[in-house]
Amino acid sequence: MSETPELPQDNPDQLRLAPAEIRHLQETIGVLRQELEASASETKRQVQQAVANLSAENAQLKDTVFELRQGLEVTKAEKLVNADRAVIEANKENAQLQLIVVSVRDQLDQVKIEREAAIQKALQHAQSEIGELRTTITLLREELDSARRDAEGRLQQAQAHATSEITQLRATLVALREQIEK
Repeated sequence: MSETPELPQDNPDQLRLAPAEIRHLQETIGVLRQELEASASETKRQVQQAVANLSAENAQLKDTVFELRQGLEVTKAEKLVNADRAVIEANKENAQLQLIVVSVRDQLDQVKIEREAAIQKALQHAQSEIGELRTTITLLREELDSARRDAEGRLQQAQAHATSEITQLRATLVALREQIEK
């Protein structure tokens, strides 16, 4: 007689462990989902922080420009008091201040560009990470579904085998009874 492989019904521990494995996989998916949500939340917080930092920096730069403009107005007032001499000095200072304003504006524009690039890079990185996490979740779901299908198939095979064996045993029992009765 050929030896049959051990089926889950022959080993009740395997049947009892299958729901635990499924629960474990579901818990793993839940944990991964929570991590994905936490990552998305952290990314959103970082973007908001970057925007807040840019706003604060913009306010500081506006204050600086305002102060520079006030300095320019003070210079013009002094220029009126000292007429000829002040006109030459004020023109020099005015030119310098204009260069500073241009420089400050250029720096402000550069800072804005760098901040926007950093935000875009952070957003791209976050989107990439979210995509990877979604792919992982999909793969894990597929693995879980495959494991479920495999477990169901093995259970059906075990049930069919048990039914077949019971039918054979009944037939043998009937045959033995008939032999005993003869």
